[in-house]
Amino acid sequence: MLSMIGLILSLVLLIFLTMKGINIIISAVICSIVVAVFSGINLADAMTKDYMDGFTGYFASWFLIFMLGAILAR
Repeated sequence: MLSMIGLILSLVLLIFLTMKGINIIISAVICSIVVAVFSGINLADAMTKDYMDGFTGYFASWFLIFMLGAILAR
């Protein structure tokens, strides 16, 4: 139950921080810390293993799209 509250709180916090103009990468890290604290996960393990594995996996799977977007944006 407490982890569900952490998820909802982090989603609201993510929306609030991005609406205030804070960078999405910084907002995502802050919100993942909130989820880890509310879920009772070790903060160091959550940030170095779970968060970074998910982030690098997402970036690796969409790398071609990111690269083409950066090239065509010029």
